[in-house]
Amino acid sequence: MTEQEKKLIKRVKQEFGIYGDSEKLNNAVLRAIKFAKFNISVLIIGESGSGKDVFSKIIHKNSSRSRKNCLAVNCGSIPQGTIDSELFGYVKGAFTGALNDTKGYFEITDGGTLFLDEIGEMPMSTQARLLRVLENGEFIKVGASSVQKTDVRIVAATNRDLLKSINEGKFRSDLYYRLSDVIIEIPPLRERTEDIPKIARFFADSFADEFKMGDKHFSEEALELLKKYSWPGNVRQLKSFVKMCMIEDDSMVITPETVKKNLPQNTVLTSEVATVSNNNSNTGDNNYIALLQMMAQMLDRMNNRLDTMNNERIVPNINANVVSSAPSINAEQYNEAPIFHKAEALQSNIPEPKYSQRISTSIDNPVIVNNIDDYDRDYVIELENLEYNYKSLKDIEKEAIESALKRNNYNRKITAQQLEIAERTLYRKIKEYNL
Repeated sequence: MTEQEKKLIKRVKQEFGIYGDSEKLNNAVLRAIKFAKFNISVLIIGESGSGKDVFSKIIHKNSSRSRKNCLAVNCGSIPQGTIDSELFGYVKGAFTGALNDTKGYFEITDGGTLFLDEIGEMPMSTQARLLRVLENGEFIKVGASSVQKTDVRIVAATNRDLLKSINEGKFRSDLYYRLSDVIIEIPPLRERTEDIPKIARFFADSFADEFKMGDKHFSEEALELLKKYSWPGNVRQLKSFVKMCMIEDDSMVITPETVKKNLPQNTVLTSEVATVSNNNSNTGDNNYIALLQMMAQMLDRMNNRLDTMNNERIVPNINANVVSSAPSINAEQYNEAPIFHKAEALQSNIPEPKYSQRISTSIDNPVIVNNIDDYDRDYVIELENLEYNYKSLKDIEKEAIESALKRNNYNRKITAQQLEIAERTLYRKIKEYNL
């Protein structure tokens, strides 16, 4: 990145109130500036609260259409029965209550920019009409028969996986490819944690001025703790959280204890990131890969811990007396290991394992119980296999990438979009794993 590009990015971020200096954020801003001057559609991909609307303003302001109208429409907030009349307008008598001819957003923004937020929520019938506008600039008002022309630049945004929606029959593939002349991905906060303290300080200073709180601020320790939370609501959620801390805490310095108190009650703290465990969560597919990565990290740590425990474990002596009169059996015939009552184990001097393991090797004269259907598991010891191959984080990542490549017929661009990683990163991983 050249010095001129860095200065341009800095100016635009100051103008539009964008805070943070991560490489991913700066690259997204630079792409918005570069492609603004071209009269092409832009698809902005980002999670809820990440600032997709701000990027649409950057594109409009730096385009040749900056002197014309720029309207933002949330496709998810307009009822399905009225979205066509909102976008394309309607004529008098088109439906009950249509008392006059009314312009739609495409007519109002002629020559300007129309920002269609949450494009993935648009009904299929409306998608077909939108495709016609993108192809030849033509549309028909609701209730009319004549065709009208418009010159509107479309900037669309979504927090959904549109490729998945296409496979589910919820989004038109031809519309997707017309909208995605250029794709700009806005990184979530969890992928640019180094920006969180700076953003939190800005919000804290703003609220301190608004509420006349003097020099109230977050401690450095509290700011570091903020970096460990996943922020599924991104900048919007962080802003609300800072406001809550500023209002609820009476002290001039907001401490880590205050941060912990105001985080969601079901927040799970780990050494890397704090996440919310919620069975009813509806965060959507955009958080899927990040959650997989977090789980893989946790599994890797658990595997290391289990390896340590395996080296320290006590292998019990299984040459014990049979409790019942059952004949000798081969443990390989069974899904579970032979089981026996604790009292009998103690009587036979069999040490209790620290935790359960399954066996796969042949064992002669295993210890069994009289009534297996009635046993109390709290008083039963299970022996398990001492040999278990745990997958490393690299193996998990390799399998995920290989599976995605096969699913997309080795289309690298689509695979990178589904995995929410840069194509360059995907290429490097493919070479690294020899895929």
